[in-house]
Amino acid sequence: MSDWNDPNMLGAIFGSSIGVVGAIIGVWGACLGAFAPKGRHRGAMIASGYGFAALGALIAVAGLVLLLSDAVLVLWLGLLQSGLLITVLMLVLIKVAKGRYAQAEERILSAEALRRE
Repeated sequence: MSDWNDPNMLGAIFGSSIGVVGAIIGVWGACLGAFAPKGRHRGAMIASGYGFAALGALIAVAGLVLLLSDAVLVLWLGLLQSGLLITVLMLVLIKVAKGRYAQAEERILSAEALRRE
């Protein structure tokens, strides 16, 4: 059984867990940078962005639950901060992604109009 009062163990578990989530979101951002200028995979990228925002909200809710249950500071603070950060960051990035996809669609439509002339 784990000792939930050991700050080194908690830091290792939560730090690596949030690090993995951050790495996955980084890969999402790289894919967005590759796909958005070409106008590809819009639905999948926006939907997965909302999925990551929901994941961040769930992490923040878990932090709030731990806060209200008088858990150790290391438990709830890391979850609450990282959950809020992930949620806000993903919502901002989704807005940016929608703008990039709109620009790509505009470029595609203007290129088609030039071909017709």
